[in-house]
Amino acid sequence: MASNFEFMAPKWRDIAAIGAKAEECETSDPKACAGLLSQIGERIADELLAVNGLTLPDDATQSEKINFLRSHQLIIVSIEDILLSLNDLSDDTEVTTEEAGNRLRMAHKLCHWFMLVHGYNDNPAQTSETQEPVAEEEPAAEEEPAA
Repeated sequence: MASNFEFMAPKWRDIAAIGAKAEECETSDPKACAGLLSQIGERIADELLAVNGLTLPDDATQSEKINFLRSHQLIIVSIEDILLSLNDLSDDTEVTTEEAGNRLRMAHKLCHWFMLVHGYNDNPAQTSETQEPVAEEEPAAEEEPAA
């Protein structure tokens, strides 16, 4: 079965692989699924910092990274909410199959956003929001002599 995270593989094979594993255990082990999706959130936060040339101390928590990204206007509120939701997992958290499915959808949305903003362009300073579409020039039509 093909994974819904396959589109990440060309640039972030590890994220695609984590997403595929999370999909595999969605119903058999929802807690493991949620843990894997938390890893996706961590990887994307780390990539956002790296792409923007930013560093935090090695012991920075995921919550600190998310707050830093938001305070530097590198993520919007809806992306912050997804990152926080994926990060909201403790050892005693019970995760239902429904919750695992919800987290999978959030992680997929996060990956899709990340790919749109940083995946199709090798210039990190230019995102899809600032990139102008390139229009193909049409060949000039030959003018017919006036009658």
